[in-house]
Amino acid sequence: MQNLTETLKNVKSQLDLIGRDTHVGIHWDWKTPLPDNHMTHSFVAINNEERLNAAELAVELQKVKLGSGMGPHWVTLTPLPKTGYEPEERAIDLVKRMVTAKYMGADAIFASSVFDEQHGLLNQNGSPTLLFLPWRTVSLALQGAKYIGSFNMPNKSSNFVFARDQEAIAVVWNEEPTEEEIYLGENAYATDVWGKRILLERDETTRRHKLLVTRSPIILRKCNQQVAYWRLAAQFEKGKSKSEYGGHADAVLGKNTFSQSVQGKAVLNVPKGWEVEPREWTFNAGTGEDFRLETFMTLPTNASLGKKDVSIDFDIFAERKYSIRVHRPYHVGLGDIVIKVTDRKLEGNVLEIEQIIVNNTSPLETLQFRCSLFIPSMKRMQRFITELKNGQDRKLYYLPNADRLKGKELWIRAEQVNGRRILNYRWTVGENWEAQEPVTQKAHKGQKTRVR
Repeated sequence: MQNLTETLKNVKSQLDLIGRDTHVGIHWDWKTPLPDNHMTHSFVAINNEERLNAAELAVELQKVKLGSGMGPHWVTLTPLPKTGYEPEERAIDLVKRMVTAKYMGADAIFASSVFDEQHGLLNQNGSPTLLFLPWRTVSLALQGAKYIGSFNMPNKSSNFVFARDQEAIAVVWNEEPTEEEIYLGENAYATDVWGKRILLERDETTRRHKLLVTRSPIILRKCNQQVAYWRLAAQFEKGKSKSEYGGHADAVLGKNTFSQSVQGKAVLNVPKGWEVEPREWTFNAGTGEDFRLETFMTLPTNASLGKKDVSIDFDIFAERKYSIRVHRPYHVGLGDIVIKVTDRKLEGNVLEIEQIIVNNTSPLETLQFRCSLFIPSMKRMQRFITELKNGQDRKLYYLPNADRLKGKELWIRAEQVNGRRILNYRWTVGENWEAQEPVTQKAHKGQKTRVR
């Protein structure tokens, strides 16, 4: 409809003749771009009849960019049917989609087909079905709350943090069962998706809560909001370093999120072998004041590329003492030089290791590397890369007895000739063999053919 805005005005004016301040809603689908015009007293209701899972829902909501364009945006969710699904699975799916729609910016979330025999939250006579409990649990927790971010947890559990009044609320899950330790505040409690209280154990020394996290979300209520905002504000100024031997300047940034001035002590915890000076600080910060703690990091020559788990321990002295551990990933390597390694088991129990080094430097540099493959109880193997310009270089290594090496950690080290770059890549052999097709090796030129 080309004249949508004008049509909405006309419809609203006619409906307002009966004396109501009418809000006109438009039923929208996922595949049609949302209208760009902002229209007061109007909203868009986006339906989810396809029953997208949480990840798919997040992708679609990102595309439509909730919170922009025409007025409020409502999302309608259809629960999984009774047939073919266990109650627990249906509840987990519904809760994850509710949380996803909330943190992606939906102004309202509705359940469709409320009295439907397969999908409904209510029976035909109006009594609640099992799914009414998880719907109620999450609705009470998140209604009127604002999404403020996610915590970095040591075991990478998915979590979404919301704030309302003086309370922080977090919803946490992990596809692999794990335990997380995090300080939530003195009054925090947890429930499962059915609203049942979960006992939260605490470490007697650190006062951190121990969370047993599974694929079934847990809802954390009455978390300390000031602590939550402190944890979200603390970060590195750069958070990454070049893949070069030597020192790198960085700083810890933070903000006093407490309602009074604080004194604090911070300690930086880094991987073994990293040198940090200083790694401890004392500081004062007024209410709402930012602070910056400078440091200088020297990474060892065997530091591997990629994300490393670094944490900062804060002891905060406000109206009482708070001990807050903040986890932040630190990136080794800026992405200008990338190393990728894949291992495969070939016919004859031969292990093939493929090494790819990509030159993304800007301005472009011509690079040379001396590459070494370190194998437990074996002599290291070497390859040389010369005149690597824009693009990639591929090298292969072959080792006998692949089964014996499965589960072993191997290490490739690429040292730049006449330069400071040192790339390290460690991995465990055989982690992806099950997902690969069988490979047979030809006798000439090291080529390979897949056997189907």
